[in-house]
Amino acid sequence: MLAKRRTFHDIVFQTGILGYVFTLPYHAKFNSIFLILLIINWIFSPDFKIRLAQAFTNKFVLLLISIYVIYVLGMLHTSNLTTGTKLLVRDFSLVFCPLLLSTTTVSENLKRSIFITLLVTLLLSTGVCYYLFYKNYLLVNDFYLTFSQGHFRDNFVKYLPIRPTYLTLYILFSTISIIELIKYYLQKRVYTAVTVLFLIILYFVFTALLLSARMPLAAGLLLFIF
Repeated sequence: MLAKRRTFHDIVFQTGILGYVFTLPYHAKFNSIFLILLIINWIFSPDFKIRLAQAFTNKFVLLLISIYVIYVLGMLHTSNLTTGTKLLVRDFSLVFCPLLLSTTTVSENLKRSIFITLLVTLLLSTGVCYYLFYKNYLLVNDFYLTFSQGHFRDNFVKYLPIRPTYLTLYILFSTISIIELIKYYLQKRVYTAVTVLFLIILYFVFTALLLSARMPLAAGLLLFIF
């Protein structure tokens, strides 16, 4: 009975984490559904007490919890409780996701699935945006107006309700991960995969530059160098 319960919770965890990753570029409401699913699954898992004990011995998790508590105390003084509550709910994932991942064993297959899911959802979401820009270009017949940096950035936010900073961070994380994949396929001499991955990198870098989020670009460059 306990083994079946653990299997069920593992399936829910895998479904929840992949759904959470897939909905990252889209509206926070879709993302929150999977976050709530992961929270419920974590609390009612048969190993909850063990995981909770592990969490309180993890200094990084404790640091994030402390920062979030300070954040909550700061929000108590806000004049706009509605906006403050929304910010607290939105940023809760900054605490829970490290808490979840630090107390849950993630298999290599699941790590690979998470990366592929992130790659697919970024290609799909940004690809749709480029298609919409192209349709708009056919209407206005003005390349600069359609694809200028500022216009591109503003319209990306309209088509994808996500901050350009966050989207750029996801893109840069995927780009760095793809570079590791290229190293792997070069060793295996699978040059077709290397070519495809290299083209994806060019696509992502071009998109990140047009989004013009300076801080993520600087952070991504430092991560790549060091």
